Amino acid sequence: MSYASNPPTSGPWPVQRRSVRVPVNVRVRLRYERERMQQQCHCRSYDISETGMGLMSPYELELGQMVELEFALPESLEPLKLRAVICSKVGFRLGCEFISPTDRQKIEIARYGNAQRTKSE
Repeated sequence: MSYASNPPTSGPWPVQRRSVRVPVNVRVRLRYERERMQQQCHCRSYDISETGMGLMSPYELELGQMVELEFALPESLEPLKLRAVICSKVGFRLGCEFISPTDRQKIEIARYGNAQRTKSE
């Protein structure tokens, strides 16, 4: 179930997910285009999975909007930079689906997720 086969919604997120999300609270640099101008803002994440990230953002972003996210996971050696699409929006909460993450990025996110799940057991 990808963004293409599951269009954006302004309602609550689906109950079933393709991958397990774990809590993460990191600062995210968000870049996007508005009126043919590159814009940038900072927001906070609240969860992450291998396929996407949840963000809290007071900025006006549209469903279907393409963005670039840059953030460093705790204990990560270098920041991750991923392209994503805004696929859900409820108030200040945004759901972002990663677009073509590299194998290295997937491994880094999975490593973080596994460490978080191990801590909570």
